Amino acid sequence: MTRPIDVRIVAAANRCLSDEVTAGRLANCAITQEGRATCWGEGKVATEPAPRGVDRLSVGDTQACGLKPNGEAVCWGEPMTWKPPPGPLRAVDVGTTTCAIRADGRLICVGETVINADHSLR
Repeated sequence: MTRPIDVRIVAAANRCLSDEVTAGRLANCAITQEGRATCWGEGKVATEPAPRGVDRLSVGDTQACGLKPNGEAVCWGEPMTWKPPPGPLRAVDVGTTTCAIRADGRLICVGETVINADHSLR
């Protein structure tokens, strides 16, 4: 049974640095004043330590990913069905379909709505 969490209390306790907050099905994450990702809720995303040095976040059903300033994706949570592509990324979004935008602007997606061999959307 999921219990409600007063987000105002969580944000005040963790002193959120920016507008960077993301909500998934079981967990939520934000960036603290110290620049650390912090997560709360249920499941491994909330109970495993979030990696240091990420400045952008995305939380899906059972996994989360963050981007470091150099564009490296770092993910945690349940066993990953999606591995971040090598090389710098401009964005990553984790969900039923997980997508990343490479530094060159190419979109890479894996998940339920992806069927093309090159991982592009239909």
